[in-house]
Amino acid sequence: MMNTKNHNELWLVWKDTDSRERFVVGLLWYGLDGYHFMYIENEGKNNLNEALERGFKLLPAFPDREQQYHQQELFKVFLNRLPGRKRKDTQLFLEKKGLSLDCSDYELLRETGGKLPTDALEFVEPFTFKSGDTFNIEFFIAGLRYYEIDKVPSEELLPDTNLLLKLEPDNPFDSHAIEVLTLDGKKLGHVPVFYSRYIDLAVKNGDITSVIISFDPDSDYGEKLRIRVSGNSDLARVIENLDTMD
Repeated sequence: MMNTKNHNELWLVWKDTDSRERFVVGLLWYGLDGYHFMYIENEGKNNLNEALERGFKLLPAFPDREQQYHQQELFKVFLNRLPGRKRKDTQLFLEKKGLSLDCSDYELLRETGGKLPTDALEFVEPFTFKSGDTFNIEFFIAGLRYYEIDKVPSEELLPDTNLLLKLEPDNPFDSHAIEVLTLDGKKLGHVPVFYSRYIDLAVKNGDITSVIISFDPDSDYGEKLRIRVSGNSDLARVIENLDTMD
């Protein structure tokens, strides 16, 4: 089973617009005492230090990389990333996601990713599964615009359609890169880099499945094809919950 705290946690991801690499730089979570935010250090490549070297700047609202920030309501800097609830497109989006107009700010942030056209930040659900669990992660396929999605008949992109995952060790942007392909070998894109490093061993050992959750031909490429990947976390590189979280 997935760690229950995963429902209340989001990674803050920064994208280097030059290299297209993504870096997990922070963690937002909430509990009975309100919201918390802190910068986090991942081991290996694509960590906070490397992001800072590439041009990431600490958020003005959170200037201390060592501090854990807390307040009762969602931080204003993140609240400002949410779309207006009175907008028709927001209402249609919430309806598509099965959420009500009065859903929590956290739910809206989780579903939208808090993406703005003015910067390269977004929120994603973290990979925080303990050894011995079965993991299930859902995400939009990365790099869709560069491959063969427009050549794939819509009947091959229906919900519950199986897909193939394949390691791509020569990828110049991600040493853990995982290709996503149709069953007949058409390349659709990649597993996002902030997940690939944790599941590449499961892909290598073949103990993993992937299926389509939804395909929306009218959406932007970044939100066109959403899939679910499941596997045995004993074959994944596991992140445990931070001890600082209550």
